[in-house]
Amino acid sequence: NKQSQACQVLESSRRWCVSGTPMSSTTEDLVGQLKFLGFDSGLDQMGRFKELFGAGSGNPYGKKKSSYVPPGDLPSLVSFLRRICIRHTKGQKVYDTGKALLQLPPKTTTIKYLDFSPNESKAYNALENAARTEYKALKAMGSQMVNKSTIKILASMVPLRQACSGGAMPGTSSAVPLSG
Repeated sequence: NKQSQACQVLESSRRWCVSGTPMSSTTEDLVGQLKFLGFDSGLDQMGRFKELFGAGSGNPYGKKKSSYVPPGDLPSLVSFLRRICIRHTKGQKVYDTGKALLQLPPKTTTIKYLDFSPNESKAYNALENAARTEYKALKAMGSQMVNKSTIKILASMVPLRQACSGGAMPGTSSAVPLSG
């Protein structure tokens, strides 16, 4: 998008990239951030990223099940990220003072019910059925498989959240207008 392109051309001697969620749905989400940070080792190019960390590091959603390749070299990716990232948690405290590193306001939750149009309902139901089918397949393999697949299960819900927040439905390029 134009904002990320504008960020890429900023001139600076040092850069920081701050993100609450560096990977939204795939490991390939990191490529834009690496490009912004100015990595010149080719990691800012999708092809090189896939070569190093596996062609299957992407999200299988929107692809036929038979074309999905399992995740690539995740240990190498984790090792790389540990060298360039600083990770903080909400419960972390400043060593000297014992004060919370982050002082956040209390969490508030609001539930909003949406009225889907017939087409939106049909699309949402198809996404929900796909997520349920995937979960049931994992569950049929046993509770250990479900426990090992938490990230995959959560990722299967991303298209559902996108549909409810006006995001693009998988396989489309435009946002789904939701009423309500």
